[in-house]
Amino acid sequence: MARTANPGELHVHDRPIAPGGPPIRNVFDKIIRVHLDFQVGKPSRVFEDAFPDPIELSLYPIPPGKRRPWWTIVTSGMSSAPMRVREPGEPERLEHAELCMLLPPDWPVGDPGADEEHWPLTMLGDLARLPHQYDTWLGPSHVVANGSPLEPYAPMARFAGAIVLPPRLNGRRFERFRATDEVTIRFLAVVPLLPDELALAERVGSPVLAEMLARNGVTELLAPDRASVAPGSGLTGKRESLE
Repeated sequence: MARTANPGELHVHDRPIAPGGPPIRNVFDKIIRVHLDFQVGKPSRVFEDAFPDPIELSLYPIPPGKRRPWWTIVTSGMSSAPMRVREPGEPERLEHAELCMLLPPDWPVGDPGADEEHWPLTMLGDLARLPHQYDTWLGPSHVVANGSPLEPYAPMARFAGAIVLPPRLNGRRFERFRATDEVTIRFLAVVPLLPDELALAERVGSPVLAEMLARNGVTELLAPDRASVAPGSGLTGKRESLE
């Protein structure tokens, strides 16, 4: 079961679409690799077929460098089929998207699911599959809760959900590119959320939470011990008021 909060409403997804054949083929993988090579760097390896249903999905970890002193983790395969964008007033057509997340330079990046430290990779894979599993979409300010009832991504993780936002740290040329004359692929950043931040999003709306995260300097670069931005959370660190 998955719960997603779009800017205006909360959705509970408890019935995945029944598989209707082989996984959707990753048709844009080669051009995604070229884009990554030019805009971010060369991946150190590829996690292939780690999430085979309902799409062929790979994860590319790009090592830290001088210009980007962090791991960049990128999905490849989510964009192979268009998402079902439900909001008719959406100013941009965002049917084709991939996800990214940044990890500290000393983060142990290994096989998804190998041990607890690799929960960010498993989270990215699950989120990339979600639109195709539940006939929905992910776009800016969408929030996804990890299950119902809520569970942390791993016993060691403090986070139990995520918000999708425009990427901020890898440069504007990274964010989108034209794969074909008809298809533009956009990268969306994933920011893990604490339980009280998820509750805040349900109460005041995910765009308000997105603004509070930005004002508190929270980006797609994972800060495992960061403070909550929810007022009255009781956690130490800088917190933004709703007023």
